[in-house]
Amino acid sequence: NNVASAPLFENQNNGDYRLARGSPCINVGTNQPWMKNAVDLDGRSRVDRLSGKVDMGCYEYIPSGTIFMTW
Repeated sequence: NNVASAPLFENQNNGDYRLARGSPCINVGTNQPWMKNAVDLDGRSRVDRLSGKVDMGCYEYIPSGTIFMTW
């Protein structure tokens, strides 16, 4: 699961390696059983609640804005 293009970090020059919007690393990590209750370096869930997938890297991408869910 390597990427050939830039990972698009928020601010790599200042040490912010969180994924930016449009990053090719979003939702392409390899899910592992231990990740079910694991958190990233910001304390957020490793497994995305909507997609059920993890991101590559040590931070999960959290989109800004409002998400509405209907059942």
